[in-house]
Amino acid sequence: MIGFYGGSFNPIHIGHIEVSKFLLKSPYIEKICFTPVYKHPFNKSLAPFEDRVNMIKLAIQRENNLCLSEAEKEKGGVSYTIDLLEFLKDKFGDNFFFLGGLDTLNSIDRWKDWEYIVSNFNILFTTRAEVNLDSEKIEKVKQVSKRNFNIVKKIEDLNPKGLNLIEVPYIPVSSTLIRNRIKNGEDLSGILHSNVISYIYRKKLYKE
Repeated sequence: MIGFYGGSFNPIHIGHIEVSKFLLKSPYIEKICFTPVYKHPFNKSLAPFEDRVNMIKLAIQRENNLCLSEAEKEKGGVSYTIDLLEFLKDKFGDNFFFLGGLDTLNSIDRWKDWEYIVSNFNILFTTRAEVNLDSEKIEKVKQVSKRNFNIVKKIEDLNPKGLNLIEVPYIPVSSTLIRNRIKNGEDLSGILHSNVISYIYRKKLYKE
């Protein structure tokens, strides 16, 4: 199956990369495509789409089975997950899953048509540093979808069909942390790909 990793990627960092490489250890996952938001539905302030795309390209250029999808731009309009999933379904049928972090799960009932999404698509959530599991949200998703919600501890037990939450390596980094470090002129080594760091400084991103 192909995983489409949705998010702002503002910017992409080592956490995104290492989690994806970890998931590729599953024999059921062929590749993971980073799928950046084009127009954020909650009016979140983002670096230009083309800059976020370019940073993804730089970060994955030497990584096997990691790719970029510009599906959000192809379909156009505001980046509602339901529209992306329907767009991908037309291309891949049932041979794909949507990938998001635990923060995504915790806010899923804010999504457009979220009940339909959790009832009809393959979704894999991952644990995330500094984000706590909302067990009540899992129960709500189970009740609405009438599907099993699998909490997976080991990568060898992961089959991304259906609804799953998997425990991934703890990586204490976030895009918010990175943007704050840039504003404060702090070191970025070890949390961003070196070419991404050069790109950010060259384009003067996240200075304001």
